[in-house]
Amino acid sequence: MDTLPDVLTPAETAKVLHIGRTTMYRLLKEKQIKSFQIGRKILIPKKYLQEFIANSAEVCYNSDCKMVGNPPVAGKE
Repeated sequence: MDTLPDVLTPAETAKVLHIGRTTMYRLLKEKQIKSFQIGRKILIPKKYLQEFIANSAEVCYNSDCKMVGNPPVAGKE
């Protein structure tokens, strides 16, 4: 985490989290990851990414690792 820039784009944040673009924007829309906008550009401070990771780990350890979001539907991927 120390090598990351202080502010990341959604694409950079998605790479760090190893998630897709759609999932990244869903997390932003649901305000699970805090961000701010300058014009049309969405930016995520590294501090907010670290908070999200810490909160996600807390949920995982304290709630038997419940999945965030909707589970996959059989036959649809």
